[in-house]
Amino acid sequence: MRDLEGLKTLKVAFQRATNKEVVINMITLPKQSTVGDGISDLKTKVELSREDAELRLLGIFNHKIYKVSEF
Repeated sequence: MRDLEGLKTLKVAFQRATNKEVVINMITLPKQSTVGDGISDLKTKVELSREDAELRLLGIFNHKIYKVSEF
């Protein structure tokens, strides 16, 4: 149980630039993880169009969209 206390689960919606289909992924990471750690984990769970494809991370808070970063 103590192991779970140090983890954070994020719900991430992934959408390709060429397709309107959205895939929902649940990512569980240690609480001290960085945004880059989350992106790296997401890249292992989704099918990218190219190996060098860049991902853009957007955050939503109080019905507003914020650009977090690009990887």
